[in-house]
This record gives sequence, C-alpha cells and structure tokens, in this order.
Amino acid sequence: MRRLRSTAAFAAAALLVSAYGCGGGGAASVAGRSGTITGSVYMDRSAAAALPGAETIQVSVEGTTLTTSAAPDGSFVLNGVPEGYQTIVARTSGRAVAVAAHVRAGRPTDVGDLVLADAGQVSGLVSSAADASPISGAHITVTPAVISNTDEVGPLPVRRAITDRHGSYTVAGLPSGDYVVTAEKRGFESGSLLVAITPGATTPGDIALKPGESAGVGTLEGVVSAASADGTVQPLAGALVRLGRGGPVEVLPVPDRVRDSAGNETTVGGGILPPDPCWYAYTDENGKYTIDGVPSGTYEASAVRAGFEPESRTVTIRSGAATQADFTLQPHVVRWGTVAGTVTDRATGTPIAGAFVAVRFMPPPIPVDGGPGPNGGAASGWAGMADFDLTAVTNRNGEYTLKAPAGDVALWVQANGYMLGDTTVTVPSGGVVRADIALEPVSTRTFTLKGVVAAKRPDGTLSPVEGARVIAGQINDPTTWPDRPISAYTAVTGLDGAFSFDVSAGEYYIMAAKDDMVCMPTNVNVTGDTDVRLVLDTFIGPGGGGGGRR
Repeated sequence: MRRLRSTAAFAAAALLVSAYGCGGGGAASVAGRSGTITGSVYMDRSAAAALPGAETIQVSVEGTTLTTSAAPDGSFVLNGVPEGYQTIVARTSGRAVAVAAHVRAGRPTDVGDLVLADAGQVSGLVSSAADASPISGAHITVTPAVISNTDEVGPLPVRRAITDRHGSYTVAGLPSGDYVVTAEKRGFESGSLLVAITPGATTPGDIALKPGESAGVGTLEGVVSAASADGTVQPLAGALVRLGRGGPVEVLPVPDRVRDSAGNETTVGGGILPPDPCWYAYTDENGKYTIDGVPSGTYEASAVRAGFEPESRTVTIRSGAATQADFTLQPHVVRWGTVAGTVTDRATGTPIAGAFVAVRFMPPPIPVDGGPGPNGGAASGWAGMADFDLTAVTNRNGEYTLKAPAGDVALWVQANGYMLGDTTVTVPSGGVVRADIALEPVSTRTFTLKGVVAAKRPDGTLSPVEGARVIAGQINDPTTWPDRPISAYTAVTGLDGAFSFDVSAGEYYIMAAKDDMVCMPTNVNVTGDTDVRLVLDTFIGPGGGGGGRR
C-alpha cells in the first residue's frame, strides 16, 4: 500500500515511470503460457558483442531463472518466457542494459538491438520509522526516472528485489542515470527514494517505512485483466491501481517531497494537485492488487497500464472490511486523421511550391496492442513516428497532406522567402480537416547569402561535402515572433559543396549537417551579399564543428 501527498509535476521526473513500466515479475500471467524473446546485444554502438577477449554478456528475464549467453555475433534467444510484460536485462560485470518487452504466448518477440552502458548498483536497508528495526520481505522496485508530462509513456523496465532477514537489498546492473526506488510491505506505508546511479559505484538506498494506520480503515483489493483483440481476457501484471477522493487521473500521483540518497528532503512543486490523500498499488503477475490502510469513505478507483485505455469506478471503503474492485482494460488503439490544405502567398494569393509543413511538436509514441516496438520488435505494443506522416512538402499547386494523431495539432510552415507561418487544427479520428495557410513575404530587397560546406580530411585539408543540409534562420525579432526565428531558409549542397539563399537584411544563424557530421550555428549579419564557409565535424555532443565568415 502507498499513501502519498502528491503533485502531477513530479511525474515528469520520477514515479510516473513506475505507473506505466513493465511488471518484470517473472511468473506467467496464465500458467503454462509462454513465448520467446530474441534480439542482439552490443558492447557499444560500433562493436559487436564478442570482440576478442571480450567479457561474456549474460541475458536474463528479471524475476525468473531464465538466462542465456549472447552468441559471438551478439544475438540471443530466450525460450519459455512467461507471457505479459517482462523486463529483459543484459549485463557484464561493469555494463548493462534493460528493456521492457510484451511477451505473447507461442509467439516470438524481437527486442531489437540493445547497447550496453556503464552500470552501477543501488543497495540499502529497509527499516521501520518507528523503532529502526529492519523489515524483511519488503518488495523493492527500481524504475528509471524520465521527463514526461503525458500519460502516453511507454513500458519501461522494472527491476525487483526482496529484502533479506536483515532488511537489506541490492539491485545490480543498473545503467547510470536517475532512478526511483520504492519499498512496500503490508502493514507499512510504502516509501520512495530518488537516486542517481554512477558507473562502477554502489549508491546508498536506505528507506524507512512508517507503520500503517489501523483504526477505522479498510482494504481495496481485486484483479486487473486485459482484453485482447480476439476477445480473450487474461490477468494483467504491472498495472497501476490508484485510489483518491477526486476523479480519475492519467498520471501517477507522487509525493511533494522526496529524499535523495544522502537523506536530504527535496521539495517538488508546480503542476495541478490531484486529490489529497491518495493511494496506489501495482498488480502482481496474477493481476492481483491490494491497497490496505484506507480510511473509511467513498473514493474513485482507477486502473491504468500503458497500451490500454484507463478504467475508473466509485468504491466505498468500510472499516475492517475488504472491498472488491476488478477492472478489465481494453487495448488502446491509434487514432489518427488527415490534415490537408494549400500554402499560398498572402500578398498575391498564388500557391507556394516546395513549402515545408510539419507538426510543430512531435508527439511521443502512441501505445497500441500489437504494434511495432521502439526497437523494431513486432509485438512490443507501440506505434511510433512511422505510423504517421508528420511532415509534408507542397506540390506545384501548393497542396499538402499529412497523416497526424487525432486531437489538437499545431502546424508550422516554412518556405524560402517567406516568414514562418503556423496554425492549430483539431484532427478528427478517421476524418479530414482542412488547414490553408497564407505566408507573409519577407522584404522585397534581398541579398545573396552563399557559401561552401566542407569537411576536414585526415591530413587537415578541407574537401567539399555534397548533400549537406544547410539551415539559415533570422534571429528573433521579439516584437514579431518572441519564441522562434521570423523566417527560415533551407538548401542542400551540390557536388562542389556550395549553397545559396536570397535573403533580406538582418542577423541570421546558419548551420549545416550531414549524417553524423554537423556544424553548430554561426551568427551572420547580412547587410549585403555575404559568403560563409561551414566546416563539418563528427557530432560528439553539444560541442562540434565551427563555421565562420570567409
């Protein structure tokens, strides 16, 4: 059971992941039903798994005894994996990677290419806040902390452990990064800890749990099941059941305060406060959940799981009694529609060919049942960007068509010689919405902004780069567009690496990129015809190549 004062904002950085992460639980949802996991694992992005003398990579299913070694080419196969959401862990002594997979009975699930990262571990003591006595048998879950403010969060790996008779636990093989550690034990309020894992180190993860209330309280329990496309129903592991005074929410309630690994309290605020207090629990491998220590009264109970539509109902908790609330979640389906229109010159009304139209903010992957996975797997339950046409280029009549997610969609339009344009439309599911956009021409007086994109040879000399994309944006005019350039230009270099724009006077940033090479933005003040040389370098982070006035 978990009782938390909560704010939706912290879901952006912590426990939201747990709500929609996979239940790496181990036992099959239905006895005897299992599938196969396949994939490949690599030491890094450029090296296969079995370099001469390389350490063997072990691949396992979290919470089970299933394990195998990756082959010399990095491939692996795990048979007999219980169906449902599982966590697959690949690791060596100092590197690891974990991924969630939706396993279906009698079918293979490909998790794609996995790349090991430097790893560490978290280890700690779970004790009673009342008398500091160790708590044995406490359930530990460790989930990555991510930044997100939407309920459309994909299944993420969940690592698990149980404290020993001394109240101690260790979860090893965690790629470096931020994680949320949660401890739960019947009779205590659960507790969470935000920790930072560093390579080759052990991060402390001590958690003190408060004894649960007993007077005037009851229990909510039940089973969460999943309805499949063929009409069958089976228990659903790793679902979140949330209990609160208000209406249903689609993000995980989280505490206003969390403690870091040093024991310091951190206040997290902002966002919309959901009802207070609230409780939540996760379903086990049989789809069962229990929330105890709930004061008598009427509440709204909700069950949510990535890939399924949430379900809610009103429940009444009675003192000393158990209230049953079962949920059957329906698969979430991709809802999309079409945006079509014409881009024209506002001054003349003539169509603009070659204008670039795009959804301004790309949405996250949409959960579906049986869709393509983020790593290319055929059955991990996710629809990605390939399921939509989020960009388009107008034809000679200025016409374009986009396939976009249903709902409110913001578009922006860019064409050389015009100010950026934008609009917002509501895309009907399975329907078509029209969005005609007129662009404002820039100043009629123009200058030539041209140059050459080059790359360094091993001997230090420069060679022209064909096919590099060059982007020039006019620096913000706060009185016109406070949040982005007022106009933008794009071009692709020819055989000689040359490019050219006809632009109005003003200050611009200009950059170029091709494959894994990039030249970071360079400022150019155009008061006449201007030449620029851009030098590409391999992208290794926020730094990179440079450019300059020639």
